Amino acid sequence: RFSEDPRFTPCNHHPIPLSPPMKSTLQTGHTGELHWVVDASMVITLGSDPRATVFSPPNLILLMERAAREALRPHLEEGEESVGIDVQIRHLAGTGLGTAVTGHATVTAVEGRKVYFRVECRAGERLLGEGSHVRAVLTVQKIIDNLAATSADASMHHLHPNSGSLTE
Repeated sequence: RFSEDPRFTPCNHHPIPLSPPMKSTLQTGHTGELHWVVDASMVITLGSDPRATVFSPPNLILLMERAAREALRPHLEEGEESVGIDVQIRHLAGTGLGTAVTGHATVTAVEGRKVYFRVECRAGERLLGEGSHVRAVLTVQKIIDNLAATSADASMHHLHPNSGSLTE
């Protein structure tokens, strides 16, 4: 269930490898924000009726997660990146194609390499979703090593950064 405790994480059985702490510049209260316009790739049509085409929950969550990532970006050392390790979201309202939506994340706690956020998504003044999110800061090399250990054919594919396109 959703918890008011910004540090709530039911997935605490997944240990985060200990590493030296990240930059000390990240503080409680720092924020990140992203603005999107809902397009055809971000919606789902409900009941086969095009009048019921709405911004999908996975994209609502993605926007809030990426806003949290933006809050962290200026505070990462070279070779570091953040990964989401917990998301607790309440989806409160829908919105349609062409709507401007904003994801907002506020740092609520920093514990070593774990960063806790309150997140929300709005369409203007209308609150679409809210909740909490936790990110862990890791080295990119650690992420690569973890993927290599769990992806049998990872070495056979090369991803173009930020495109999502695989090449052989």
